[in-house]
Amino acid sequence: MTKLSIAERMAVREQRLREEAAAYGRLYGKLLPDVEFLRRRGFVIVKERGKLTIGGREVSADDLQAKAARERRLLAAAPASGTRAAAHTVNGHKGGDTVAVSKPRPVSAEARRVLSPVKEKALAGAALAAKRKADETSADLGPAPRMEWLPIGALEVDRRYQRQMGPDNWKHVNRIAREFTWLYYQPIVVAPKSGAGNATRNAMGGGAAYVVIDGQHRLEAARKHPLIETLPCYVVDAGDVARQAQAFVALNARRIGVTRLQRFWAAHAAGEPVALKIHRICTAAGVTITRSGGVLPPCTTIATYTIERLLPLGAATITAALQVLGETHGDRPDAFKSAPIFALVQLAARPGFDRARLVRVMRRADLDRLAGAAKSWRAENGGPLERALERELTKLYEAEGRGGR
Repeated sequence: MTKLSIAERMAVREQRLREEAAAYGRLYGKLLPDVEFLRRRGFVIVKERGKLTIGGREVSADDLQAKAARERRLLAAAPASGTRAAAHTVNGHKGGDTVAVSKPRPVSAEARRVLSPVKEKALAGAALAAKRKADETSADLGPAPRMEWLPIGALEVDRRYQRQMGPDNWKHVNRIAREFTWLYYQPIVVAPKSGAGNATRNAMGGGAAYVVIDGQHRLEAARKHPLIETLPCYVVDAGDVARQAQAFVALNARRIGVTRLQRFWAAHAAGEPVALKIHRICTAAGVTITRSGGVLPPCTTIATYTIERLLPLGAATITAALQVLGETHGDRPDAFKSAPIFALVQLAARPGFDRARLVRVMRRADLDRLAGAAKSWRAENGGPLERALERELTKLYEAEGRGGR
């Protein structure tokens, strides 16, 4: 591969910038100056499928122009350094008022006393306050819960605050019942019914004595299972509906979901065939599957879900595509993302696939430029980014074929 001179690289970069500018011009039209100005001011503006959004909120063209005009007025009214124009109402000031920028309040020695000298220098002001807040613990643990095995008939769901069961909920219930094993089961959270008296005695004697705060899908699956009569329950002291509803919100709002990558590694550890196959494919291609997010090192991927979707095209096809990407961009961070992998595998799956031709294309390809062109096309036409990038790469591949004949 012949290396480009500095002048040639600059020319390529300028050409790319002109193409991107033209694409943005077609996308935003007369709104482009306002869009560029607002973006410089820190606003996130997107146009997709004909809809404009600012910070995720849909706006009209007139709204955007009015926003830009207001920001220009605020900018024009901004004073010299040392003060700033208030864009939002804070402490009684109106938008456009001038307020002095004060120095941060020094942190007292008492506030720093638990930190080492090195950390004292690293943490101050807001950073120190954030650390101290993170280290806080609750002073009141509340009444201690208990574990009990309770009859299914003693449990009921309070529909005043619990979600209603729709078709998707019942599909989930059926899946739990079909795959039920105590190894996968988590105890449900319940509370004694208000006014139920001795809840345990009532439960054993028949009639619902407990309400389910968290776990109604597991309860309904257990009701359907002919071999289950009692359930392990985590019994908490929440004697009225208000406290039960508060517990329901807290339990459902504070969960951290398991990522696809975490599910992949769990499946791999469990020996599941699909996960093992994906790992073999990547290993054969010299690609490492990361265990965390962030910037991907060279020849490292996070795209296990994309590779799983591509498995019907064949392990050999996926391996070949990954090898092409490694051969041409193996020293580049963040190269092995979902979109380029998807696009390359689709090309490698074509009848009459010419590997040498694709290598020539990829050696000359600028992945950032391809991604930018794909994003511009997708913004105007919609659809997934993977398909847009496949389209851009296909154009280069076919052009190389015509030029090589």
